[in-house]
Amino acid sequence: MKSIKIWWKSVKEKGILKYILEILPSILLTLLSFVVVRNEMVKYINENFIIFLIIILILLLFNYISEVNRAVEINDISSDCDDKIAEKNEKLLKLGDELEQLKQALQSLPYDLLHDFSDILKLENSERITFYLYKENKFINIARHSNNSHFVKTQFGNTFEPNDNYISKCFHNEDDDFFMRVALPDPDTNFDRYCQEMSKDFSNFDKEELKKVTMKSRCYFGKKIYGYDRNPIGVLMIESKKSNLSIMIDGSKKLLSSKEDYRLLSDLIDQKFQFILQSIHKNLRHYYKGVE
Repeated sequence: MKSIKIWWKSVKEKGILKYILEILPSILLTLLSFVVVRNEMVKYINENFIIFLIIILILLLFNYISEVNRAVEINDISSDCDDKIAEKNEKLLKLGDELEQLKQALQSLPYDLLHDFSDILKLENSERITFYLYKENKFINIARHSNNSHFVKTQFGNTFEPNDNYISKCFHNEDDDFFMRVALPDPDTNFDRYCQEMSKDFSNFDKEELKKVTMKSRCYFGKKIYGYDRNPIGVLMIESKKSNLSIMIDGSKKLLSSKEDYRLLSDLIDQKFQFILQSIHKNLRHYYKGVE
């Protein structure tokens, strides 16, 4: 039934009269092949052989013309299909390029945000800022910025364990929405003492692994970031090679030295940063499933 519908649609598109004229020579030749075997017809053909021959030649000519036209139409349809396929493939390639550009733009959006926020805080070359997204029981490095390129080598999508690090201490902090660990010993002048202090914070502390860390920070400030539904989605971590952060607040550079000072930074992030990250998470959370 479906084949008949397709055939009838093709006939209507071509035109019923044109279709009949195309198949008529073939039908007449087929009918003649049946009637010429009759004695009466044989006698008639012998008597009018020239006329019959002319009729046959005309039918064959029309049939040949019809076949040629059909072949030309098929070739035109094939060429048209090839052109359309080539056009579709070109559009697909263009869409692929645009999709890749969009993906890069989405990936760079949090980085651009960190870059701007770093400028607002006036972070120095000895500091860096990172946004870690919490997904599937692990922390994912979504974006990182520092004026010092040596401190931003960790790539987008790198994951960190859900516990036994300062990121998790901030994320799971039930007493406050920020975490601070400041005034650690200088690892460049007294690495052993630095290791002793770090070992107090982590049960799985490994001195040899710490030696491989590019940025051995002395100051850690983590701020819990909330999603559009007000559930925590990650951590904004600011680190420094100095014992405490010094940031721009109310038009002047302020050295943070107490918990109340760092609360000012926490409030500033709420004002300047939380809402933007909530919007990014709300609108792009399906995209970031790709880094899981």
